[in-house]
Amino acid sequence: TNNHSINNNDTNNDTVNNYDTANDTNNDTIINYDTANDTANDTVNVNDAVNNAVNDAVKNKYKDSIRLRLIEIILFIYSNNGTKVSDLATHFDLSVRTIKYYLKIVVTSGLVIYKGSKKFGYYNLSLKLQEKLHDKTEIAR
Repeated sequence: TNNHSINNNDTNNDTVNNYDTANDTNNDTIINYDTANDTANDTVNVNDAVNNAVNDAVKNKYKDSIRLRLIEIILFIYSNNGTKVSDLATHFDLSVRTIKYYLKIVVTSGLVIYKGSKKFGYYNLSLKLQEKLHDKTEIAR
């Protein structure tokens, strides 16, 4: 009978272990949630930094709709390093000519750079903007 009692205790210990595992899973979920919040905060900080950079660079030269499109284009380039004009035209459903107009603004303002040949080149964020974005996300952490 005592041996049977020990087995019951073992079962109870197993239940406690399962409970601990469940708690570990909940803690993991919290960690993942915190990671998701960090990512969301980084995204907000990047958006803010790009918004500020565009507004500083173009001042009041362009109306809000153009400044918003410039911000969208820069965020796309940020997410897709080595972006081509055709990528932007497809993504935004705009003509190549319109995209080149926007790109001329952001390149002239020093926010984006063009690398490569005329036929096979691509766009990246300028070092100046990359540093602003890095500083903005580091400050938030």
